Amino acid sequence: MTIAVESKTEGKAILRDLDELLMTRGLRLNSGKTMVLSAAEAKRFFWADENEFLSQQNLAIKAARGDAALIQAIARRLRRRFDAFRRKQHTGQWDKIYKRYINIFASLKDSYVLPHCRLLILEQPALRAEVWRYLAEIGPSEAAFNSIREYLVSGDALDDASIFQSTRALTLWHVPPGSRMHRRIRNLGRQIGDPKYAERSPFFFVGALWVLAKYGLKKHMLDLVTSNQATWEVSSFLARQVAAIIPKLRQNRDAKVVRRMIEKHKHAAANSVLLSLDEMTSVSAPIPGDLRLYILNGKNATAYSVQRFLICFHVLTSNSIDRAERLHLRAELIHYLTDPLYLRVVNAIRI
Repeated sequence: MTIAVESKTEGKAILRDLDELLMTRGLRLNSGKTMVLSAAEAKRFFWADENEFLSQQNLAIKAARGDAALIQAIARRLRRRFDAFRRKQHTGQWDKIYKRYINIFASLKDSYVLPHCRLLILEQPALRAEVWRYLAEIGPSEAAFNSIREYLVSGDALDDASIFQSTRALTLWHVPPGSRMHRRIRNLGRQIGDPKYAERSPFFFVGALWVLAKYGLKKHMLDLVTSNQATWEVSSFLARQVAAIIPKLRQNRDAKVVRRMIEKHKHAAANSVLLSLDEMTSVSAPIPGDLRLYILNGKNATAYSVQRFLICFHVLTSNSIDRAERLHLRAELIHYLTDPLYLRVVNAIRI
């Protein structure tokens, strides 16, 4: 909490009253993290000048309305100021200012922060969430992939959120099918899908599951699920993730094998996913509006996730749904999809 006061005396009085209030609830203020600052100290602590500059640049970007020349001029100002900021001492809310720089460069899809991502990931845990979002936004490159890969395969990947967010960034990239980057991401998914990674954190298994759901083959998914069965079969959450990738295996023998594995352990959350998938393929024409809207992603309201695509694939490949309905849905979908891998798969489906 930040509280503005007229004097240090008033600030101390508020702290005393707040501490007494917290004590009635079994809590205490952490005196080591509590400060009463003068106006000048607060200006430095909160980096007021830097915040004002960044707010002005955000307004300038909106006013530019996509004008390439104006955007380039703004980007140059941001780069110069960012370089100067990085040389300053890390005091006060330095990390919050760095986060704002990362987010604004991400909004411009500017790769200027990219050379710093590797060290930020390893040395600044507080900035990781913004770095993952930045890497997801600027898209695939050798430097971006290497930053993610180096973190995941190192011994530093310990927090579940970073494992999840970094692998999610990979699934949001638009990667040409069959390209070198496609193969590298697939190989990374298979690597972190090794049971020894799941022993460190089950989110390695979740990350591998979603990476391979987009970039892998059916056999890769089956190997992943069977080799990690001891991990996911005892967890309702993990079993639910496995159930959600059933569409990748199509409605054949492999899917039935995985389905029996899920049903054997009777996790309600996982079985509810299986039931939902069954209900989707038993709809009568026309396809329900809410399901159609979900597949069309609200006409690109957000990034097209691999989870959404699996539902899309499940519906388009279901022979029990009216063929004309599926053809119409595919035609609509192709109009909105921009991911080359998804487009290739959708166009290849025999309806």
